[in-house]
Amino acid sequence: MHADDPVAWQTWSADTLARARTEDRLILVSSGFFACHWCHVLQQESFRDPAFAALLNAAFLPVKVDREAEPALDAELRRAMQAISGRVGWPLNLVLTPEGDPLYGFVYAPRAELMARLQRLRDLWQASPERLQTLARSTSEELRPVPTPSSPIAPAEARQLLREALLAEADRLAGGFGYGAKFPHAPRLLAALRLIEQQRDEELAEFLATTLEAMAQGGLRDSLGGGFFRYTIDPDWQLPHFEQMLIDQALLARVYLRAGRLFRRPDLSAVGHDLIRVILRDFAHPSGGFVAAISALDAKGVEGGGYLWDDAALTAVLDGPQLEAARRWTWVGHETWGSGRLPLRLGGETADHQAIALLTAARPRPVHPRDEQIPLAANGQLLVTLAKACQAGLAPACAAARELARQLRGLPLQSIEELQAAVSLAAGLARWGQVQGSEEDLARARALLRAAAQDFGGGHGWQLSRRPLPPWSGRTIELADDEYPSASAQWMELADVLGVQPVQPGGIGIEARRTPLQHATALAWITTAPPRQRE
Repeated sequence: MHADDPVAWQTWSADTLARARTEDRLILVSSGFFACHWCHVLQQESFRDPAFAALLNAAFLPVKVDREAEPALDAELRRAMQAISGRVGWPLNLVLTPEGDPLYGFVYAPRAELMARLQRLRDLWQASPERLQTLARSTSEELRPVPTPSSPIAPAEARQLLREALLAEADRLAGGFGYGAKFPHAPRLLAALRLIEQQRDEELAEFLATTLEAMAQGGLRDSLGGGFFRYTIDPDWQLPHFEQMLIDQALLARVYLRAGRLFRRPDLSAVGHDLIRVILRDFAHPSGGFVAAISALDAKGVEGGGYLWDDAALTAVLDGPQLEAARRWTWVGHETWGSGRLPLRLGGETADHQAIALLTAARPRPVHPRDEQIPLAANGQLLVTLAKACQAGLAPACAAARELARQLRGLPLQSIEELQAAVSLAAGLARWGQVQGSEEDLARARALLRAAAQDFGGGHGWQLSRRPLPPWSGRTIELADDEYPSASAQWMELADVLGVQPVQPGGIGIEARRTPLQHATALAWITTAPPRQRE
């Protein structure tokens, strides 16, 4: 995507960092992903502007990172960004000293504003580099993980910590967590389901049902095509940014299938079944596996263009009863969408179904361009979901899981460069091996777990990647969830299920008590974990 920018982009590597030190140049590292709306906007406004590029090339060493290809590096950049600015988002841009220490961070801003900021940084670096180096070095020191003594958490305490954290952040009216932009936070939803499965909790069950209904019926979901967008910019699930990520589809399908079974709600199960259909239809790669994402921008560079309809577009496809039916649907618009509107709640009459079929057929598949990378971690999590769907009797999921397992089973262990990828692949093959009674898949899952412990494990936690990471990176317990469930919690649970000698990442007790909602997967696991692993 950035190959033709006038910016002289470098990759993140030991050689690039050595060059920055040799040339005494500040590093601007910019992390984003193909499906990200604001990444495209920043590129069009700034990175493709000759004057902006000239400033970057002269005063900085510009480095481009694709977070789908290097998630561990992106996670470390996010930690630094949070420490520096108190916010995280993409495009994520960090200015580092030549030694690689974090100095300044920003997300999207208009070109003129960014030019002024970068010129100011250039001038400050030229005038007093020692002062900026000292500041950045102190931030690096604060970011470095420090081993802390851990204390075990009893299952009852873990359950109470997680329950209180979930309900403290719950939006009881609209569903979801918090009262700003709404993300589905699928690992938290899976953790909540696990608590309810262990012990019926009406308060938690009501919140979860409200959340799942709101997500399925609002703007987070493409009501015509069935896939989930990444998030909405409002707290009522109405106004999405239109990127669709494989990991979200994979985990949310699991959430809805599990919730439908637990609550005996066929409507929730239907959402899960529909998501499996969407994944197989829109995310499958011709050479095998499933692609990372579908872009927020259409082929013409318009945000949400393929999902939005105006009167002219509707009348070009519909007429008569079908057009009248569509006009009765609930539609939502936003000032940045121009005249386009997003259909939300659709009718259930014959004319409504006919209108839905006609509008769906009028859209290309997929609706927007795809990021054709095949992320291993997301494909591993998808295999877990497909295995569960197959177990529930969904025949297309069985066929897809069988082929995906065959491909993932054949990957050389040394080709897996990220901890999360190793653990997620082990989870997928373990689940498929259990469903099929396949000792070959179970053995491969054990081999993946052992290789992860050997390659990424250590005295005070995990190394997240084989590839170079920033100087503030260190071994971490990797307990928190992000869009993926916690790698540590997954590893420990799989080790117990598969009979692999557990490692001790250390610090689970202290960290889980400190920020319990971020550690939802780990706390949910602790509620049923064997005593030898809880410690």
